Amino acid sequence: MRIVSWNVEGVGQRGPAHMERIGEVLRLLSPTVALIQEIKCADADATRTVADLARLCGMTAYMADGRAVVSHGWRRLRTAVLWGAGVAPVPASFRAYPDVPSLAHVDAVVNGGGRVRLASYHAPAWGITRRLAMGEQVLGDMMGGPPAIVGMDRNAIGAHDPEPPRDVWYPRRLFTATYDPARRRASEDRSMARLWTDAEMVDVGDRSPWVPTTGHARYDPHAAHGVKRRIDAVYVSPTLSEAVRGYAVADPTQYSDHCAVVVDLDAEAVSGAYQGGAR
Repeated sequence: MRIVSWNVEGVGQRGPAHMERIGEVLRLLSPTVALIQEIKCADADATRTVADLARLCGMTAYMADGRAVVSHGWRRLRTAVLWGAGVAPVPASFRAYPDVPSLAHVDAVVNGGGRVRLASYHAPAWGITRRLAMGEQVLGDMMGGPPAIVGMDRNAIGAHDPEPPRDVWYPRRLFTATYDPARRRASEDRSMARLWTDAEMVDVGDRSPWVPTTGHARYDPHAAHGVKRRIDAVYVSPTLSEAVRGYAVADPTQYSDHCAVVVDLDAEAVSGAYQGGAR
């Protein structure tokens, strides 16, 4: 069972050719579940846009009632959940929240067995306190149901990631770091990642050698200042941690300023993980 989490940089706003290229990359990655961030479209276009992307990569996003699993969106930035064969969404389990606008999740049955919660979340780019507060709300939602698989652009580095270069400073970094003006030194915020780690949610990337997910695109403000960061992650609940069989950060593409995160799970272990109240 392959999970792909990817910030697709404005799908829905950048035209059909961009969406087709994103769909092509997703097809090559062959996900069972795709957890997508940064779909950008108006309310009236949300279901159609997500359905178009799902079709292009050979997946689906529709519930039985005809709704696509897509978030409300902050500044029209939406997240979505797509799935393929062997994944059956549980009727009426889709949730999206106006107060956490870039979160969408759905419960699903895997291979006819146990239930999991599939979630896609895009944390705020601006404001350390806001990012932490919303991350706490999302965490509470993930802990209130079956074992969860959460793909996110957390807009902050992981709890155990190396510190980016301390001698690099520019104004936009204010929103992801604590800055000491006297020493002109910045320290990256890890508060949300530490919160999730303290709650025993497993950042799958922590088990593998560090690879950045942003900072490769020439137009990326972080890349322009020599900063590469691992701000994209897949988290799993404790009962799913032993199901992990592989983790990778996909090669950069010209179609997004983020790299996709790819996690392989043992489908039988996933389908057998839900034991009533266990997460």
